[in-house]
Amino acid sequence: AEPAQTPPAPAARAAAPLGDAPSPRRPNVYEPGQGSLVLDDPLTSDRGTWVNPGLGDGTCLIAADGLHVTGASFYECFGGVPVVDFTFEVTFRFATGASAGLCFRQSDAANRYTAQLGRDGSVALFGPVTMFVTGSGPTSGDGAVHTLAVVAVGTSFRFYVDRQLVASGSDDRLASGRVGMFADGGEIVFRDARVWQAA
Repeated sequence: AEPAQTPPAPAARAAAPLGDAPSPRRPNVYEPGQGSLVLDDPLTSDRGTWVNPGLGDGTCLIAADGLHVTGASFYECFGGVPVVDFTFEVTFRFATGASAGLCFRQSDAANRYTAQLGRDGSVALFGPVTMFVTGSGPTSGDGAVHTLAVVAVGTSFRFYVDRQLVASGSDDRLASGRVGMFADGGEIVFRDARVWQAA
C-alpha cells in the first residue's frame, strides 16, 4: 500500500477564528474522495450532543465561542452515534489547559482511544490502557489555535496536527464507538467538530 499522504497545511491562524462564523461544509482533505460528512457542529449552541460519560471532575459547557472543556485532570466530552471507520476533525484553542486532544471509538466510560497534543509539543496515541505511539508537534502558548484530526480505518490510526501527520499506529482492541474531545490540566475551547464516515 502507498504511504499516507499529508494534506496541505492550512493558513496560519491566530486565536480569533474561534469566535468567527462556522466554516462552510467541505470535503475530507485527509482522505480525499472518501466518506460522507455525518457531523458538522460549530459547537456554539447546545444541542445536547456533547456529554461526559461519568468519569472525572470537570465541565463541558457550550458558549458563543465554542465548547469549553475544563478539568484539573483528564476530562472528556463525547457525542454522536458510534462510528467504525471515519475521519474526525476539530479546532481548539489553548486557554489554561496543559494538553488537549481527541477521543474516539469510545465504547463505555473506561474504554476509548485518545490522541493528545501538549503545550510542549508532545504527541501521544493512547489505547484503552496504555500509550502505544509518541511523536512531536508544535509548542503552544496561551491562545494558540490548532486543528486536530484522527483518521481511523480498521485497526490503523493516523493523527494530524494542523493537517500535518504527527503520529500513526495500530491497535485492534476497539472496533467502533463515539468520538469526543478532552482537556487536561485546565480549560480548552473547541470549535467546528466534523466527522466523515467511510462508506
